[in-house]
Amino acid sequence: GLLSAHALSHNDVFKSKAVELANGLRPAFTSPLPCGHVNLYWGSARQDFAVNLAEIGTLQMELWYLSKITGNPFWNAYGEGVIQAL
Repeated sequence: GLLSAHALSHNDVFKSKAVELANGLRPAFTSPLPCGHVNLYWGSARQDFAVNLAEIGTLQMELWYLSKITGNPFWNAYGEGVIQAL
């Protein structure tokens, strides 16, 4: 939602919130496929159920787009890691 809102409005508040959220999701990427549960408050992640491939694919595209709009290749690397794992 945040990246779509940014794409439609070009309002940088949506981009900054997307970066903030993505930073909070970093603990999910300790393995090639991201964990399905992230506690944003504690900064912890766990994989205690099956991985949803549709969710992972969508997340990967969002990371690519976030990398494009921020100019930070860091997010693209996460997206590429998911593709390599699949």
